[in-house]
Amino acid sequence: MNMRVLYILILGILLPACPGSLFGQEQTVPELVKASYEGYRQAVLEDNGALASTYVSRITIAYYDSAISLARTADSLRVDSLPLIEKMTVLLIRGKMSTEMITGSKSGDGFIFAINEGMVSKDDVRKNELGKVFFDDAFARAPMVVNGQVTPMPMHFHLEEGIWKLDLTSLFPITEPVIQQMIEESEMEENEFMQFLVTITLRGADEENPIWHPVE
Repeated sequence: MNMRVLYILILGILLPACPGSLFGQEQTVPELVKASYEGYRQAVLEDNGALASTYVSRITIAYYDSAISLARTADSLRVDSLPLIEKMTVLLIRGKMSTEMITGSKSGDGFIFAINEGMVSKDDVRKNELGKVFFDDAFARAPMVVNGQVTPMPMHFHLEEGIWKLDLTSLFPITEPVIQQMIEESEMEENEFMQFLVTITLRGADEENPIWHPVE
């Protein structure tokens, strides 16, 4: 076997594992960003939290880690003082996760649990896609497209270890006013609405783990 044939055989083994072709056109940043989002989307639809966690940013993982910590130790006054979405996340974690899971969790477990347990809406993820991608150095953004309609909701991505990763916290500034409007239309107090939300979402909070109190 001459060296040329051996070289071709080696390339045939290696190329499928390479990100793009060594001889073809490299994927563009918008293509890489959209591929990353599609990977995240499919992982959510399959309830695969471990896989989904490989597509989200360090900021996202840190947010869920903080929520787990607050669920473990924060008293009712501390929880009540939290921003609306963070408060909702902490209460949902307390209602959904067992005391053992909360106290024994490590970094990343909160996010993985949320995906595995369907706390991220599959219906919303299924009909969403990305619009035109804009990027600058290690940051990219794209509007969310829902049922073919471009929305003002921005999806942010950060380039981390060579992979474009979704920052779910970038949606909070737009999502929070929507939830606030829901509260106002319900004619409930904020905490009453939070309790109601947890009840209908989880079919009742665990009576042995009241959602307004720390588990430790």
